[in-house]
Amino acid sequence: MNHELDIEPDSPAVSPGQLSLIPEAAPLPLAQALPSDFPLFTLLRFVPDPALKKRADALATVALAVGVTGHDGVLAASAALVPLRDQLGVIRACFKDPKGLAHQLHKRLTGLETDFCKAGDEAVKTQDRAIYDENARLERAADEARRKAQEEADRLTRQQAAEAAKQAAKAGAPKPVVEALKEAAKTATAAPVASPVPAPTLIGMTTVERWKARFRGASAGADPNPEMDALTPAQQAQVRRLMGLAAQGKAPLRCFAIDWGWLNARAAADKTTFDVPEVEAYDAGGTRKR
Repeated sequence: MNHELDIEPDSPAVSPGQLSLIPEAAPLPLAQALPSDFPLFTLLRFVPDPALKKRADALATVALAVGVTGHDGVLAASAALVPLRDQLGVIRACFKDPKGLAHQLHKRLTGLETDFCKAGDEAVKTQDRAIYDENARLERAADEARRKAQEEADRLTRQQAAEAAKQAAKAGAPKPVVEALKEAAKTATAAPVASPVPAPTLIGMTTVERWKARFRGASAGADPNPEMDALTPAQQAQVRRLMGLAAQGKAPLRCFAIDWGWLNARAAADKTTFDVPEVEAYDAGGTRKR
């Protein structure tokens, strides 16, 4: 589906300092964002008839009151479901077109939203990661600079303390006092110092850690969480090793999700010949309208 709108040509590039001069765009009327033939007002005027629900509820009560026992019970219960199913069909028919229109509207607006935000989202994603990585590097550098500055301040403090002990000895201070000053000089530390090169303070944002899982050795650009049918040969080997560890109780079973959709499809196809270890096929059948 083409989501483009008739909009003005691209504006010339602007510098960050000029952004404050750009007026905020007026909200786009919903009808203007939709194809000219979209029946928006048909959708907006839709109001379900409460009588439809009331009748369905009453028929459901009647159907549930029938005891499904013996030949007569089966016949009576099946007969009671006929008008109920018919009524449900009427309700679903009433909702079919509005639901379809609502789905079209959702798809259209979602597509437009994606188009409008695409360049911005890509810029945010690219620069967000670059800012996070560089800020982390600068923080590590600031921590290292602070550590070195602290080491130098502690060295000078110990040097000054040792000199004070020497001066006390020269001044004739009691020997226990001089020895105590010498001992204290060995472990003297300075007051905490600030980094001489502090990390930058981000504008309008703060960094947030978001730890996630991926295969060991995965490249930065690879899908961090590929589906089973998209695993590379190396990743398949890693999964098999992980499965082996899980089987031994050395890794959590939660690492793996059972593909019930695939198993149910196999059971529906194979029926009584379904053969998967520790799993069985069963008949979850019911009735349906003829």
